[in-house]
Amino acid sequence: MAKAAVMAVERGADFIDLNLGCPLDAITRRGGGAVLLERPRRVGEIVATLRAAVEVPISIKVRTGWRDEKPTAIPVARAAVDAGADAIIVHGRSRAQRYRRPTDWAFIGEVRAAVEVPVIGNGDIAGPADLNEKRALSGCDGVKVARAALVKPWIFGELREGVVRDLSSRERCRS
Repeated sequence: MAKAAVMAVERGADFIDLNLGCPLDAITRRGGGAVLLERPRRVGEIVATLRAAVEVPISIKVRTGWRDEKPTAIPVARAAVDAGADAIIVHGRSRAQRYRRPTDWAFIGEVRAAVEVPVIGNGDIAGPADLNEKRALSGCDGVKVARAALVKPWIFGELREGVVRDLSSRERCRS
């Protein structure tokens, strides 16, 4: 990972984001993605190795944990911060939940309270009302938009302006 991070920075990357939230079997079977949520010490080692290799900011993306009944995002976030991570992105669902339940923004707030770096919330942001509600609930420092951007790429303008756009099909194609 350190070698890949160095290569990315040499090619112009402004930051390194380690995705520990990927729930896909093809990734987790090989010891990557969300399976690392079960190994906070290993996450700390990985972040420390990246921190020693690059000077750009390092963030990690986590889920609440591997299983619903055992949230591990807080110890993972603390291990990452202790090792040099500059920000934590929290998708408020477990790996087991995939995308079947609403995001737990109160839990994202718990992670926010547990670490001294910016925490970015992720999940179920589909418009300005969601943005305001979720940020107020969690106290997070920012939000990450994911799947909603695939459905409506103009969501970023909506969030910036605070207004839902009712675009014609022609306007949608230009967005």
